[in-house]
Amino acid sequence: MKKILSHSSSMIVLLSLFVMVMLASVSAQVPQMADELRVENATGNPDDYVLVPVNITNVKNGPIMVIGLRLSYNTSVLNLTGVELGDLTKTGWTLTVGKKIILDTSPDNAMPNGSTGSIVLLNFSVIGNPGEMSHMNLTDIVLVSTSFIEGTAPAKNGTFSIEGIDITPPTSISNLQNFTGT
Repeated sequence: MKKILSHSSSMIVLLSLFVMVMLASVSAQVPQMADELRVENATGNPDDYVLVPVNITNVKNGPIMVIGLRLSYNTSVLNLTGVELGDLTKTGWTLTVGKKIILDTSPDNAMPNGSTGSIVLLNFSVIGNPGEMSHMNLTDIVLVSTSFIEGTAPAKNGTFSIEGIDITPPTSISNLQNFTGT
């Protein structure tokens, strides 16, 4: 009888822990504050400078007054030379670029619900070779409303492709075939 009670008690404790974890995960959900944050696909030639927009689509649960995100890309293909404010953040917003890109403003200049457009322009110099590619990925996206509610938006990552023809001469002629015409 004691064994059955101890087994029942263990099951009740496990079930209680499961319910607590499920409730904690439901209450910890972060609100979605835009349909997406997107890095647009782009192309360029070696030695070009290319502006790549990061766009927000359909702000909701706002207005939004703080945006934070991390950007990753292949540093052997692209070099980030600067970040500029986008169309939606030109007036009254400040930009801080470090390990994260952070944009913030006062409640008076906050981005209203329904807003869609560029938040920043990434200025890349193309340092790779023709045919190479780099993913441009957004992570750690944080959006804060004027009510100080912290939310996020799904990332839509982009790809940068280097155009042009690789005209690097061969380093050896050992792979060439002799054609004598006979």
